[in-house]
Amino acid sequence: KENQIAVIYGYPELDRSSGTAKYYNSAHLVSKDGVSLMNYRKVHLWAPTEGAYTQGSEYCVSELMKGMKVGILICYDLDFPESMRALAQKEANIVVVLTAVADSQYSNISQLIVPARALDNQVYVAYSNYAGGSYVGQSHLANPGGKTVVCAGSEDAMLVAKIAIDN
Repeated sequence: KENQIAVIYGYPELDRSSGTAKYYNSAHLVSKDGVSLMNYRKVHLWAPTEGAYTQGSEYCVSELMKGMKVGILICYDLDFPESMRALAQKEANIVVVLTAVADSQYSNISQLIVPARALDNQVYVAYSNYAGGSYVGQSHLANPGGKTVVCAGSEDAMLVAKIAIDN
C-alpha cells in the first residue's frame, strides 16, 4: 500500500466451506490500495500434485486499474491453449503466469509457449518463474504481438517494463 504496488502471490489455499478440507494451488491479486481483487484456483493440475490439491473450476479476470484487465494462470495451466483463450474471451489484456519450473527439459516454455500464447490471444503474458538452484528462471514478458518486452536469465531478477494497454 505504502509503495502503491499491486501484488499477485501464490499460496496453498485451505477451503473448509464444504465441510471437508480441500486444498487448492491458488494465486491472489491485491490492488495497490490493499484491496483483494481476485483469487484464482489452478485448473490444470500437474500429475505429481493431483492427490494433494483439488482442481479449480473457473478462470478469473479482474480490472486492476482503468482499462487493465488481469487474468492469472498457474504453471501447467499455460500448457493448455484453452486456458489463455478463456481469459482473452473474458477481456483480459494481461495474463500473469506464476510458475516454478525446475527441470531444464522445460526451459523452452519461456521462449516458445509464452510468446505464442501472447500472439494467439493478443494479450500481454507476464511469466514469472523461480530462479536459482534447480529452477530455470527465464521470467518473460511478451507483448500481444508475441515479441519479447523483457526476459530474465537463470538467476534472480526483477523485471520492469512499461506496457501500453489499448482501450
